This record gives sequence, C-alpha cells and structure tokens, in this order.
Amino acid sequence: MTWTKTSDDFPDRMFDRSSDAYRLHHAATTYSNRVGTDGHIAKSRLSQLAVPPRVRRPAVVRELVACGLWEESGDGWDLTDFFEGQWSREEVELNRKYAAIRQRKRFAEDPEAKAAISQEEKEVLAQLHGAREARRAHQSQRVGRDSGRIASQRDSQSESQRPDPPRPAPPLGEGEGETSMRVSTPPAWRGGNGYDPKDPVFREYLARFGRGDETDDVSLRQAWRWFVQDQRASLP
Repeated sequence: MTWTKTSDDFPDRMFDRSSDAYRLHHAATTYSNRVGTDGHIAKSRLSQLAVPPRVRRPAVVRELVACGLWEESGDGWDLTDFFEGQWSREEVELNRKYAAIRQRKRFAEDPEAKAAISQEEKEVLAQLHGAREARRAHQSQRVGRDSGRIASQRDSQSESQRPDPPRPAPPLGEGEGETSMRVSTPPAWRGGNGYDPKDPVFREYLARFGRGDETDDVSLRQAWRWFVQDQRASLP
C-alpha cells in the first residue's frame, strides 16, 4: 500500500479553484499514486477516479488544464505537481524490495548468508537513491520549463500592453518653419505671397488685423505678423 502525501499548503494553492477541481485533482493524485502511473491519468481511466460523475465533467478538466495543474499528454493528462510530494513507481518498487531485504537480513542466522544479503542491500539502496535523484531532476526540469513559459506569457502580455512609441513629426517643407507652432489649422507657405488664404485661422487674423482683402499683399503680411507673434507668445 502506498501513502499519498498532501502538503499543508495544498488548500492554499487550490484556493482559487472550484470545489470540483479540488476534489478531482486530489482524487487523481491518489489514484495515480496507488496504481503507479507516475502522475499520468489516461482518458480511459478518468471514470475510475473516486469522485461523482459531475466532478469528472469536461469543464472541470479544462479548469485544471487552464490553471496548469494538469497538462495534456498523449492519451490523457499529466499531473504537473505530482512529483513534488509523491514517489515515482520505480522508487516505490525499490523501496519495497529494500524493506524485504532488510527483513531477510534481520532474521538470517548464517553469517555468509547475512553478508550476501548485505551486499544485495547496498545495491538496491544505490538504485533507490538513483531513482530518487531521477525523480527530483525530472520535477526540477518541469518547474523550470513552466517558469519559462509563465515568464514568456508575462513578457508577451507586457509587449501587447506597451503603448506605441510617439511618431516623429513629419519633416517641414521649405519655408514652413513658422507654421510648426500650435494652431488648430496652421497656415502653409504657398508660393508668391507665401500664405494660404483658405486657412480658417489665418482668415480670422486677416479679418481682424488686415483689410480683409485676400488679394491685398500688404493686408496679408500684416495679418501674418500678428498671427506669428501671437503663436510664438503662446508657446511654453
């Protein structure tokens, strides 16, 4: 018989999960430990978990997959945290073998037989230590892979939420230096007299400071001087 270890922080780690997900994950851990599947639950064996049918419904499985406790693998799912507290199947078998050897050694009366059993005990103990290190290495590799995946997702989310860099202002054309000031519709430099009479802001200045005649060059230039002076004064 095997014993399933549940850490005291297991309820805390499952706090945000539904009660059905809590029960299904715990039952799957216990079942895998009992039959020796090393944290793998085949789809054909999902019905053998000791939970009501409603707890085994696809929505609960999807919840466990989405939160990372289960991972789709071949014909079923792998419990990603199984090796954090449980032994591998190889460890369980070697530990049983080691316990049987110790019993034989305890009741052996022949010194030669006891020496042979002691040698066998050392070999099995070395295999047990090797299986334990393999299980820890496997779990460390999984944790590192999951950490990298989470970091990658976090970086992707940061990139998607990062604001676009400011766009550079378009280069000014010849003679348009004074039109880069903050105006609702900056007048552009146009040919001979250098003004765009159709610009609404400039037309307002033309009506206030000029003669209102779009063909009068003196009126246009006077309105332009006031326009530029006011815009420069409004700059920070």
